[in-house]
Amino acid sequence: MKFKEFPNNEKILLLKKINFWNFFLLIFFKFFFNKIFFLEINIHLQNKKFLSFLELLGIVWLNYNDYNLGTVHALKLKKSTIFCDKYSFYITKKIWIKSLSFFFYK
Repeated sequence: MKFKEFPNNEKILLLKKINFWNFFLLIFFKFFFNKIFFLEINIHLQNKKFLSFLELLGIVWLNYNDYNLGTVHALKLKKSTIFCDKYSFYITKKIWIKSLSFFFYK
């Protein structure tokens, strides 16, 4: 799997979204920046040939589908489940009343 890395000593431009209106401005900015990364792209521009052309120019899409979610760190996942358990217990203590036990214990 090919992961994209941010270069260390290069000028980088990070954009939120590319659409038809700012695409030509993006080509102009390519002269000033070594690498350009963007997070979202217009649905009409999501073509494999077009995206590979942009990657040749040094304009790279940070796509969530390119990353393997199997490598998620288990420690962070464990901490979040502990937090969720504590938070759910706290909320339950705040809103629980005796009359609700009739509905939920059956």
